[in-house]
Amino acid sequence: MATTVKEFLKDRENIINTITAKELEIVEMTETYIDEKIINKCIDTVSNEIKVDLCIAQFKWNPFTNSTTSYSETSRLRMIKELNKRYTDAGWKVKIFIDDSGSMNEADFWILKIK
Repeated sequence: MATTVKEFLKDRENIINTITAKELEIVEMTETYIDEKIINKCIDTVSNEIKVDLCIAQFKWNPFTNSTTSYSETSRLRMIKELNKRYTDAGWKVKIFIDDSGSMNEADFWILKIK
């Protein structure tokens, strides 16, 4: 018997929403990195924002080893969701800035803004 779309979507939802202990550990390391930026007052006093390289917040770059990561897309999505939830629950507004100007000098950012 063929798997129904409903069964497939339910299984997919469970996989996406079930974060592993290893993924939580990685999120906590990244959270520590971001919290250090907050504690060290790396905040733009005009915009009240903390800017983090988007590659770090999307778990594509490890700031501790200065190297790229090799997490699966599903794993990255779970970790991004958890990281965003933690900062939203802590009272920050989370937004993403993508530089689409074509300039090689601009970077993409994951931004925490004081509400």
